[in-house]
Amino acid sequence: MRQAEVPHRARLEMGHALGEWAAVSSGTRVLHIKGLAAEAVLPLDQGLSADVDLLVDPTGYRGYINLMQGLETTEVVDDAGRSSEAHAVEIVSHGLSVSLDVHGHFPGYRADPDVVFEVLHRRSVPVMLGGWECACLDRVGLAVLGVVHAARNPEGSRSRRLALLRWDMLDEGERAEALELIVELQAQGAASTIIVNHGQASRRDVALFLAHQRGARPATLWLLTLAATRGLRPRLVVLRRALSARSGLVTVEDEVVAAVPASGAEGRLRRGVRGLRPAVREAFALLRESGRGE
Repeated sequence: MRQAEVPHRARLEMGHALGEWAAVSSGTRVLHIKGLAAEAVLPLDQGLSADVDLLVDPTGYRGYINLMQGLETTEVVDDAGRSSEAHAVEIVSHGLSVSLDVHGHFPGYRADPDVVFEVLHRRSVPVMLGGWECACLDRVGLAVLGVVHAARNPEGSRSRRLALLRWDMLDEGERAEALELIVELQAQGAASTIIVNHGQASRRDVALFLAHQRGARPATLWLLTLAATRGLRPRLVVLRRALSARSGLVTVEDEVVAAVPASGAEGRLRRGVRGLRPAVREAFALLRESGRGE
């Protein structure tokens, strides 16, 4: 006899409730983004999301993650090590059978993550999810986040389609406000590849998002992430992750390096340099295509 299954929507609602409970328990703030939260604010009736997405106040992010990790029925299944921008930790609640993507920052916003969170949180609206009052993005904030999210996905992706639909749902005044918000949060690079060409967009940023949309090599994404990252220390962090990640700069295609001797340090260096050549060419081609910028 089959046991009754909890409906997916109910599990998503409980996932939002878990995320809000963890925020209250850890003394930090979260924004509920995408999925059910988006449907509550700008409904499209396009089916349910696969998981729950949360943007956590960066000042309390580590404590929030630690609390979630410490629960008996939750497990970190992806620590963002596979992503060149390390934008989210995936946590599965086995007790609720739901997955949560927990963001400390959102890729595509180039303003300081603390500033991004404060600006978005100030314009949040309350939505009841799973019996908890949750802070969700307002119409303008949601439309802008959709554009930024879509910029990391292929041209025919669902996220791109939803982003354009939600952008079209804004009235003229809201759209003007959204364009101002894009500039305030320094998201011109992402927006330039989806809705409008921003003269202030960095060509390095534009090239990075074009690489995501076209399925560029993993090494190309790492190289362009390095180029788009601002500041020496943040770049060193990205470089360290690129050299240690399973799909980072040191991972090269077998057919490219098969004929190159691999014994010893010199052999490994030759393999790495030889394998990076196609990625370097691809990165420079995307930079040229991205046009004028910084």
